[in-house]
Amino acid sequence: MGHEKMKTLKKQISYFLSPRSVAIVGASSRPGRIGYVILESLAKAFKGQIFPVNPTRNTILGFKTYPSLRATPGEVDLVVAIIPLKELPVLIERAAEKGTKAVIIVSSGGKELGGEYAKIESQILENARQAKIRVIGPNCVGVYYSETGVDTLFHSFERLQRPKGGAISYGAQSGTYGVAFLEFVASNGIGIRSFFSYGNRIDVDEGDLIAYFAEDRKTKLIGLYLEALDNGRKFVEIAKKVTSEKPIVLYKAGQTEQGAKAAVSHTGWLSKSSPRVNEGVFKQAGIILANNFHQQCAMLKALYHQPPARGPNVAFVSNGAGPVVSAIDLIQEIPLQLARLLPESIKDMEKEFPYFYIPRNPVDVTGSATSTDYETALRVFVKDPNVNLCMIYCVFQDTPLDEGIVEVLENASSIGKPLLVCAIGGSYTNKMSKRIEQKGIPVFSSVDDWVAAAEALYLHGRNMDGRPVSNVLKNFA
Repeated sequence: MGHEKMKTLKKQISYFLSPRSVAIVGASSRPGRIGYVILESLAKAFKGQIFPVNPTRNTILGFKTYPSLRATPGEVDLVVAIIPLKELPVLIERAAEKGTKAVIIVSSGGKELGGEYAKIESQILENARQAKIRVIGPNCVGVYYSETGVDTLFHSFERLQRPKGGAISYGAQSGTYGVAFLEFVASNGIGIRSFFSYGNRIDVDEGDLIAYFAEDRKTKLIGLYLEALDNGRKFVEIAKKVTSEKPIVLYKAGQTEQGAKAAVSHTGWLSKSSPRVNEGVFKQAGIILANNFHQQCAMLKALYHQPPARGPNVAFVSNGAGPVVSAIDLIQEIPLQLARLLPESIKDMEKEFPYFYIPRNPVDVTGSATSTDYETALRVFVKDPNVNLCMIYCVFQDTPLDEGIVEVLENASSIGKPLLVCAIGGSYTNKMSKRIEQKGIPVFSSVDDWVAAAEALYLHGRNMDGRPVSNVLKNFA
């Protein structure tokens, strides 16, 4: 994408994120209705003017209400539409009269229904292009941007926790996965820079979004959920330019014939290439691929908190062997491998460990381990040049493992090598995991997610191709 095109795109997308005014066409006075909740969401924090449009009400939630978009005062930068899709072609024309630059169509009922409904989408797009208006949707939940308070989510604050501001930008074809991701990051203390749910994407697509995210200085990490690609070449060409600096973590569903058919019924889009072709092209572009949504969340969590790994060599330490054996099975299938510890590293551990510990990779400190034993192993891992990534399993149910492990892990993480912890259990395990995560060290309750997180850190390091490691992403706000 050329400089002038990029400059134009940045300005276009900015109207979704930082409008001076927003009109909600289809605002409702009835609690629980989508048009009511979206107005309520915007009213919480949006710093610009809000114009509810409803021909039967004078006020809603204390806002003066207008009978039509034409009746609103002055220019309207952003329109959020919650009216039947068949009314949208005319609404776009009215928006053009108001100087509108961006429209979010929450309404469903487009190409996913086929026939005449697909024609309505085509007419909407034609009118929007003539008016130089960019469109997100239809069939979406729209945009969340904490910096300006733009929040078009039709999910009440009682039901959906909003995340704090941060370094991740996320785009999703599925509003369901999108809001699940928002709640995941909010509950894990991770910050969001910008969020887009774009549904049927008749106009703004994932290629536009990653191009925008690439140029946004405060976006340091990109997540995407896709079901189908319409312009795969555009997407991949942009991704290639991004991934050497900013990781892109993609979860693409619709990989089977039945899944692809379900995607068509969801957003009206069918993938135009085979899953195997997609996977190969994505990997060549440096995109980090997740097998499922939970794995994508794990990868983004690791990348948010930890620096990239500078090689594929993993060292394990654990006071319980089973999960580590499972993890070693998993790393055989991905570009990670067990680190060969230097002889002096093994000797250093032998000097300090009891005779029944196993001071080789994986290091088994048994159920007798204390936090001091973990400290010994981690000191060796950090010093050994053959170790690129440290993976720690903690059986917190084992009584000898004292709570000093939190400080041990915090000290080890400050050295610069990435550190990932796994722990599976109940209330005490969860308490300890939260204390560790408060130190910026991600903890996983699934071995699959633990290994996927390690893979993401390695792939990002490989994509950087020798570039110096910048500060940890969580420091961006």
